[in-house]
Amino acid sequence: MLKTIIFDFDGVIADTYEMTVSIFQRLNSSITEQQFQNHFKGNPFTGNSTLVFDTPMRLEFFRIQKEEFHIGHFFELKDIIHNLSQQYDLHIISSNSDENIMHFLELGGYHTYFDKILGCNTHFSKEKKFQMILDEYDILPEECLFITDTVGDLIEAYNKGIPSIAVSWGFHDKEWLENQSPMAVVHNPEELAQVLEDYIQA
Repeated sequence: MLKTIIFDFDGVIADTYEMTVSIFQRLNSSITEQQFQNHFKGNPFTGNSTLVFDTPMRLEFFRIQKEEFHIGHFFELKDIIHNLSQQYDLHIISSNSDENIMHFLELGGYHTYFDKILGCNTHFSKEKKFQMILDEYDILPEECLFITDTVGDLIEAYNKGIPSIAVSWGFHDKEWLENQSPMAVVHNPEELAQVLEDYIQA
């Protein structure tokens, strides 16, 4: 029985791909877009990435992102999230900073929908953050659903036994996502709403 739905933030709720690539390249002009995408095939903090994302660069990235983010960066998911919040506990697990996520959610009027915001300040590992949710709410992995846009996230959810839906409008494309065998890969918010409805009814 589904009890909890967990969302990634960047690339799922927020359209931040182009912004994120741009900031990365401003901070390190040698970074290519392919390197950037590969960075998220694993955990961006603990994986075997060729990119350096040390503390000074990370803090500067979050500072710039907070300045440049605006309400136009949200995908059209508000109605879906609002409806889900009437039935389920909703949380965000992200590699973004806890502070930035909360600031952005308040900017878009999303902040009342989510119970927990677990960003990189909470822990670098999403597997650890999944476990925090499971422990605090005394739920099983199969009672959760994770919605994300990257291969690395799908791997971490799989390692915890949490079913996932992948969205193709974020950081990774359909082919990369399908190779990880999520429950579904969806291509627009309407399709996400339908897959969620089917999953809930089943």
